[in-house]
Amino acid sequence: MKFHLALQALLDTHKLTSYRLSEISGIPRSNISKLLHGSNQPSMDTLERVARALEMKPSQLLEFVEDYEGFMLEKRLVRDIEGLRNHPLLKLPLE
Repeated sequence: MKFHLALQALLDTHKLTSYRLSEISGIPRSNISKLLHGSNQPSMDTLERVARALEMKPSQLLEFVEDYEGFMLEKRLVRDIEGLRNHPLLKLPLE
């Protein structure tokens, strides 16, 4: 699962830093960093906290990760989130 890439896309879209996500979610910044680098996968508790911080349900976050991963495989792009501009789970337009 490419959770770290989808999470970075969400942070970029919501204009959040890892520091701010840590503050909002209550997850230590070192753990957020590990998630963003792909060295750790989220536990259920972490998934719930991240989802709440992004004003999503955990199921919506997982759906986004799945959709993002599918887009990645189809387009073979690493960091391009242009194709997700109209994703229904993203609240803010990408600039």
